Amino acid sequence: MKFEEGQWVQGRTAEGELIQGWVESSDSLERIVKVRVVNSDHMDILGKRVAVREAWLKALPSNPFAGTEGVRDLIDLALSTRDRDWFMELTELSGASRRPAEREASSSEAPCRRTTPLTSTNGA
Repeated sequence: MKFEEGQWVQGRTAEGELIQGWVESSDSLERIVKVRVVNSDHMDILGKRVAVREAWLKALPSNPFAGTEGVRDLIDLALSTRDRDWFMELTELSGASRRPAEREASSSEAPCRRTTPLTSTNGA
């Protein structure tokens, strides 16, 4: 099975680590796929690129993290892996998915919450 760049996959590494991520590149002659890991049972490989045999991978839906909560999870992952470009891309995507009223509220300064005027406590 040939995997395309950017395709979401899951499988196991040669060391037996369970992984989920997207394809960064693939070598059809050697049948090796380089995967950027976004989820694994071994925390030390999160955010790293690993080489996996094609036969040890299976394709996932095009975006397993669809929805607002999924994007927020990916933003957290981008922060933890210190991937600035990905973070910027995701925050832009997150902002574009909000309703116009939410974008205006988040971009303007927060209004003062006090609804009653301040009064002196000493009677002056």
